[in-house]
Amino acid sequence: MVGCPGKYLYCVIRCPEERSFDDVVPIGGTSDAVHTVSFGSLAVVASDCMEREYETTRANMLAHQRVQERVMKEFTILPVRFGIVADAGAPSERIERLLEKRYKEFDSLLQEMEGAVELGIRALWRDVNAIFQEIVAENRDIGRLRDSLKRKPPQIAHYDRMRLGEAVKKALDRKRELDRAVEKLDHEMGDRVTFKYVGPVPPYNFVNIVINWQEM
Repeated sequence: MVGCPGKYLYCVIRCPEERSFDDVVPIGGTSDAVHTVSFGSLAVVASDCMEREYETTRANMLAHQRVQERVMKEFTILPVRFGIVADAGAPSERIERLLEKRYKEFDSLLQEMEGAVELGIRALWRDVNAIFQEIVAENRDIGRLRDSLKRKPPQIAHYDRMRLGEAVKKALDRKRELDRAVEKLDHEMGDRVTFKYVGPVPPYNFVNIVINWQEM
């Protein structure tokens, strides 16, 4: 890319040779390949970029995560926080200096994360209407507010509907506080809640590389 101001960073991996990942679209939707910038046995997965800052939009966040998930198919990764760009004239050299300065840190983290994956869990109510009726039966104030809404025109009841929604959400959150262990919940609430594993995903809860270029 001629005249590109920098490189966008996705993750750190163990890969001494040059690699490209042509089957994933980089942030910004450009046609440039996602590739590695190496130092020693470590590398940063990056892509050429025309922006120095990226808005935290759904499209940008998904592009960031898709690249990480693609690289995860072959490598253990240390995810880099969203929005990190190396610029200032010689982005590859800045990345190499980053790897050199934090080599021991990244090498140690990769050893810790080797062979490990992060899984999330999602809980879905099987019958939301039944849960709502249960909440109404358990909370008189919610029941009274719901009944009063039936007697008001929609344009007048807008604020009260918001209050009802907030009250129901708080009641649902209190019910979800039972989420101490998946097995316990599945045993106690298997007929009420469906549990789904999500992943593997980049290990954001264990490693999230933050970079301050001023320290390089």
